[in-house]
Amino acid sequence: MDEVLVAGADVLEIGRAIRVVAAPPAKRVQRLYELLYHQSNLMGDETSYVNMGYWPRESMTIDEASQALADLVADAGEFGPGDRILDVGFGYGDQDFRWLETCKPEKIVGVNVTPGQVRAARERARAESTTRHLEFREGVATALPFPDETFDKVVALESAFHFSTRDQFFAQAFRVLRPGGLLVTADVIPFEVEEKDSADPEKTSGIVPKANWYTRDVYASGRRPRGTWSYSAPFSAAGCGTVTS
Repeated sequence: MDEVLVAGADVLEIGRAIRVVAAPPAKRVQRLYELLYHQSNLMGDETSYVNMGYWPRESMTIDEASQALADLVADAGEFGPGDRILDVGFGYGDQDFRWLETCKPEKIVGVNVTPGQVRAARERARAESTTRHLEFREGVATALPFPDETFDKVVALESAFHFSTRDQFFAQAFRVLRPGGLLVTADVIPFEVEEKDSADPEKTSGIVPKANWYTRDVYASGRRPRGTWSYSAPFSAAGCGTVTS
């Protein structure tokens, strides 16, 4: 009986994986993280962070490194009392609970395309009585459901590489930022890219749009690499003054 149950579970996981691969691009990321939602253990043993972490010490655990990355983002964004922060692609919201505890912002609003993750974050907020300061919504990074100049900070912690496209998210981020506000990202980008790589969906498993597959120097400067895909300097186009990498 146990073997039958295990086999059934394996078939179910395979079926879920097929749904991810077969999904249209707009739904692929959502289904990927729905698949992860069904896993009893994600990357860490004690937290539900879904990021690669920041590793200043080799002896760190993935939980410690993931939290260290969240802290690094908060430091870069100068999060503090009175801030209204928008967290786009928040996963399970672990960083938002962390920032509320350590930085004391007025409000953090999270937007996420994966319903299961939104439900989990809401349930935790209710359980910890933090709903006054933490709000979690379903939504899309490229069509943020907020008026202009709503937030002091916009953050994407290892999520912007999924957005279709990243530059459309940048434009939305700057739209909802108040004058003098900050956009802070911790992102996944390749060290180098050849033109053929950018056209090959197998390079990114279909969950990173081709338009997002560019290197750090392009990310920070907005320069378009000669002979590659179109890239429209999203930071300057969206109104960003200074980029720090």
